Amino acid sequence: MMASKTSLLVAVVVVVVAVLVGAVGYYLLMPTAPTTTTTPKPTTTTTPSPTTPATTKPTTTSPTTTPTPTTPVTKLTLRWGTASVGSAGYTALALIADVISKYMPELEISVMPTAGAVASIKSYANGDLEGCYASTPSFTELYTGTGRFAGFTAKRMPVQTFWAYPLEITIAIHQKNLGKFKCWSDLKGLKIFTGPSGWDVGVALRAALAALNITYEQVELDWKMVADALSRDTIVATIMYTTAVYGLPDWAREAELSVPLAILNPCPGELEVLKAKAPQLGIFDVVENYVSPKEVFSTDVKLTSGDKISAVRFYYGFHVGTEIPEDVVYRMLKVLEEHARELAELNPMFRLLADDFVGMQVRGIESNPTVPVHPGLAKFLKEKGVWRSEWKVAS
Repeated sequence: MMASKTSLLVAVVVVVVAVLVGAVGYYLLMPTAPTTTTTPKPTTTTTPSPTTPATTKPTTTSPTTTPTPTTPVTKLTLRWGTASVGSAGYTALALIADVISKYMPELEISVMPTAGAVASIKSYANGDLEGCYASTPSFTELYTGTGRFAGFTAKRMPVQTFWAYPLEITIAIHQKNLGKFKCWSDLKGLKIFTGPSGWDVGVALRAALAALNITYEQVELDWKMVADALSRDTIVATIMYTTAVYGLPDWAREAELSVPLAILNPCPGELEVLKAKAPQLGIFDVVENYVSPKEVFSTDVKLTSGDKISAVRFYYGFHVGTEIPEDVVYRMLKVLEEHARELAELNPMFRLLADDFVGMQVRGIESNPTVPVHPGLAKFLKEKGVWRSEWKVAS
């Protein structure tokens, strides 16, 4: 009995020892823990990546998402009167408006056709337009209350703002009368067509003839009847004019194709009288020997004297009043000066403007010395060093 108990005890001890030995052996042979727990990887969150600052940049500073207070452009729109559709005046303002729209977005010009310079001025003066189309003769008549403005009462007055191009006015005769007529004074007492009564070109020519004390019989004609009237001796002479030296109106182009024409140049003494009286009249100035007939006409137009045409001249331009701020007009003039060559490429009537932008403004004012000048134009000319003390700045 004792022997069996002893054997059982030994067996239990053996088993316990075996279990302990196995456990110790397992522990000794167990693999070591992975090294990843003690060696951080390069991409661990404790080491910021190079792009981390981009995630902290505030997005509200981007100009595309937060407009500045100056982004909206306040636009000034001006209804600007000019001559009828298809005329030189309408074409001129339409091209000017396009240039202004392109390079001065804060100003918009709405081109408003009227019956002509006088109608345009009256519409402005009555408050129906913000700008008008005016010439040297129409400005002088407006400010003196004479001619086409006799009895007219203006609510406001336009002032000299921008001169764009000139017209040169002379006289043509039939070539069969070469040798018979040598000076303008040779037409005294004869039948002449000086242009329609309401046209600026007619006003200028009639003022020049009056300055020379030449009386004549005015014959009213449709432009298309000029050539026939010369051929039939219904008239012995007609007005003839060019736009900016080289431009010829359609009626004149048709006339030269229908009848042989000659230009009757004023004689030297007549030119001197016209030059002396022009500043007081405020209607025209004088331009001598300004172009050869072959540079203007397509046919063999003759001259009564010399080899170039002499004429009286006036200017057309686009004008506003002092209610338009000085800075707006000044900036408009700067834009037009900078892009005058672009205008000349669009239409040759602007070639003289492109060649001498400042000179065009000076000559326009010289022809209208008593008419006030817009402060914006005055500032522009003072900056150029050509302003004259005797000129009046509009107030």
